[in-house]
Amino acid sequence: MITGLHYNIMANQDTSNLDTLLLDANGLLKVVPASVYAGIPWDKLRLWTHKRAVYGLPTTELVEYLRRLIGGRRAIEIGSGNGCLGRSLGIPLTDNHLQTRPDVKVLYALQGQPCIEYPPDVEKLDALEAVHKYHPQVVIGSWITQYSDGSRPGSIFGIHEETLLDIPGVEAYLMFGSIRNHEHKSICKRPHKVIQEIWMWSRADDSALFIWTQHPQRSPVK
Repeated sequence: MITGLHYNIMANQDTSNLDTLLLDANGLLKVVPASVYAGIPWDKLRLWTHKRAVYGLPTTELVEYLRRLIGGRRAIEIGSGNGCLGRSLGIPLTDNHLQTRPDVKVLYALQGQPCIEYPPDVEKLDALEAVHKYHPQVVIGSWITQYSDGSRPGSIFGIHEETLLDIPGVEAYLMFGSIRNHEHKSICKRPHKVIQEIWMWSRADDSALFIWTQHPQRSPVK
């Protein structure tokens, strides 16, 4: 079970015209300029993200900003979901495919939440497995849920973010998310930066990029 998230009640409306605007011919989320999202009524956009099980909305501006932060370093995406962000950056896409599990599907149905449909290029690996396989210097994630045994907000299926950042060779962890939903993560007790720009969009109205860095390690993961 995921705890600690904020929920809103929205009136239902037809959002089908946004499929043409925001999805490609294969039904995958497109990267579009922030101005496209700015031109959509906010309640309609939020409802569309709910119906399509979309959390982060990668913009061309966000992708270029992340590309500059990555530089020439090895990078991967964890918790990729629909894979839009990592796909646009040309890096490996990984996810544990949690929402394909029958028990999780039932839980989401009870909560009225649609499940993600994972594209074929999103490799089934949990976050730590992905880091050990690809030896990235930069790890990127969007709307990542932290691991929790019930004593803090998160999920038993969440990611051990503190462990991830401590793996030798990982120089930076960049997590795109929401201030309200993610500022209370355990990893936020560590030094980090939070960046908010008008070109950051998601299903929340307080989108932000959280950045954790550590000194480069000479020895990659073995």
